[in-house]
Amino acid sequence: TFREMAEGVLAKKAEGTREKTQRERRRILETELLPVWGDRPAASIKRSEVRDLLDGIAARPAPVMANRVLALVRLLYNTALEDDFPTIEGNPAAKIKTKPEGRRSRYLYRTEIKVVWDTLETENSVTRAVLRLTLLTAQRVGSVCAMRWADIEKSDGVCDFSELDKCIDVLSERNLLLGAGPLLCFSKEALPAWLLEGRAGFEKIRELAYRFITEVVSRYRRQITHWFVISGLNAANHFGFTVEQVLEMTRAATLAAKTAHAKAFRLVEVIDPWGEHCATTSNCIGPVAYMDMVLQSGIAFEAFALRLAFGKNERGMHIRDMMQISTRLDHFSLMGKALYVTGVEIPSAHGEGDFDGRLAGVWHKAWDAKRQALWLDQFYTLSLSKPSVESVVYGNLVDHDQSVIANSGLVQQDYEPKEGYRVLRRLSELVQSKS
Repeated sequence: TFREMAEGVLAKKAEGTREKTQRERRRILETELLPVWGDRPAASIKRSEVRDLLDGIAARPAPVMANRVLALVRLLYNTALEDDFPTIEGNPAAKIKTKPEGRRSRYLYRTEIKVVWDTLETENSVTRAVLRLTLLTAQRVGSVCAMRWADIEKSDGVCDFSELDKCIDVLSERNLLLGAGPLLCFSKEALPAWLLEGRAGFEKIRELAYRFITEVVSRYRRQITHWFVISGLNAANHFGFTVEQVLEMTRAATLAAKTAHAKAFRLVEVIDPWGEHCATTSNCIGPVAYMDMVLQSGIAFEAFALRLAFGKNERGMHIRDMMQISTRLDHFSLMGKALYVTGVEIPSAHGEGDFDGRLAGVWHKAWDAKRQALWLDQFYTLSLSKPSVESVVYGNLVDHDQSVIANSGLVQQDYEPKEGYRVLRRLSELVQSKS
């Protein structure tokens, strides 16, 4: 039977094959092939049946999965032919062309949002927060400081990727352009406990950071293209690095990512674009000054990222009017480098404490879902009108307790899209139609 042939081939190919690849082959076999052909004679499968199966998968739409299924069918029959499996005389997947995958950007539908979010909610904070789903003008899952060094390398030299592997396996099936990070963030909560407790000097910390980035990027280089290699060193500087050390750490981060993946798209992220931290924090650098020094130092990277979240009574997060935002984006545009606006969040309802609109600010009227949608429409239109702005990435997909801004999700907890989600979907379709 087809089942017997497939089981025999996978058992033979297990030796010398990565465990992750084995799991993926097993999953495709059990979910896509065995339910259709499992008990049939392997030799009875026709080329037309393979085409019909692939067409159905591609129509879901899942062209990437269709191509993975085709690759597995080819592997099964080619190996069976080599091993003289009884009655097998040809490969029904031979000469079948792969499906065009197109641009790896699209929106999640409501059912897909639930599948992805439910999967993430069963995992730890790393898995929930690690991946930024960059869908041109759409959203990312998780918090602002997503891929935390503290959560991955809990012991010196020992990285636990089990939760990340699960998350990336789920999301990489869905034909999405994936970005991840920040790989380095030097706020206290983002750093491993063993590093905080030690007395390592700058050179040792740089060496450890380089090792960490190289290991992470090397592991996920096939699934993730965009890496936020370092974030917020202009304002989050727990170790009190000097200006020279800040620049050297930025250089090391970008170099490590490039060493691990020659085609990596590296982003250097700036936080608190208004520079308010400089009034109360020592060892800080203004955002514009930091960006200028990075460029003047000849550090190689592809784009700046600028984190913008509004709706909290905290430095850099109070509500701003559109004119202030436009002026600030113009300042950063003068750097002559591509700009990715990231971590955008805006509330759809008032919260408590620091999220109370009386403290954090309002935009014309009290916050509600309609006000959020209107703000997003104007903010995205404004931002994307700037020649240097390549992408605007929303920071929170579904309402949850750990979001940076309370009630900022584009989707309610019951997975019902808000008006803001529909606004971004319309904008994305408009942009893609013009590209």
